[in-house]
Amino acid sequence: MSKPCSICIHKNRCRIDEDIFIMRDIAAVARKYRVSEDALGRHVNKGHIPKAIESAANEKDVQTGLNIQKCAQEIYNIATGSAKEARAESQFSAVGSCLGPATKVLDILSRGEESKPPPAPKESGFFSSYIKRAEEVYEKKT
Repeated sequence: MSKPCSICIHKNRCRIDEDIFIMRDIAAVARKYRVSEDALGRHVNKGHIPKAIESAANEKDVQTGLNIQKCAQEIYNIATGSAKEARAESQFSAVGSCLGPATKVLDILSRGEESKPPPAPKESGFFSSYIKRAEEVYEKKT
């Protein structure tokens, strides 16, 4: 008879399973609960995590993605709207400043990499004020 999974019989198994999806870093979860990284990897790879936990984590990921997309769309609309206004007033030097944030938002969305967040915005300027606005909206929604 084979040895039972050390993670399945761990006293903090539920928290470990949840943290695997929240933290998305097996090494960090292993350190947090002082368990073997190999054992934790086997636990995940052999499908020992309950489907309910996996489902809830995926649902939360989808909602988070939708909230971020909504904030990004708001930033994009404001930036492109400001660029149109600047162009209509023949303030061509301002057009580039307005389109920069819109381009950055498109770049972030096209990458779709959760593990590599965009660098922190500078504390001043056109783009940072809209990023701060997006963070405020996102925090209210979660």
